[in-house]
Amino acid sequence: HPAALEYAPETIRSNEESVLNLLDACPPACVGFASKALLQRQAFVLKALEKDTETLLYLPYRWRNDPTIVMQAIILDHLHHARPRHESYSRTKPLHVFAYASFQLRDNPDFVLQAARIDMDMLEHASERLRNDRDFALQAASSLAPAALHFFSEAIQHDQAVRRAFGIFV
Repeated sequence: HPAALEYAPETIRSNEESVLNLLDACPPACVGFASKALLQRQAFVLKALEKDTETLLYLPYRWRNDPTIVMQAIILDHLHHARPRHESYSRTKPLHVFAYASFQLRDNPDFVLQAARIDMDMLEHASERLRNDRDFALQAASSLAPAALHFFSEAIQHDQAVRRAFGIFV
């Protein structure tokens, strides 16, 4: 039940094993009811993400702004993309975990390219500034498939130099 962790005693909410076991039966939002001390531990955060990468959304902001944590979530999300979510709480259209990352990471060209190399659909959640940035598009063209171009602004998609860099000559 979703409230299982919310109303659990502090001894349960502070026990890593108990919280991780409850996450198997609860929606990702339950992670937010773990003790503050547990939510500050990187090892716990990584284990919670292994249970369900959507937990990233409910973790303290510092983790959504941590490149190591977000990249691990992106990798796990990519590897387990077909993994069924808890039936009662599944989304109708899955979001990529990158949508939950901080704006700073979604606006960081190096981080966005690293994420897009894992799954180019991550570009959908890159900042508008990057999706309108010609230099970023040219940089992306060197390591991404031509299909990645459709994530960029219309002006970038029609830029002939960018199109050539992506190998599109029509």
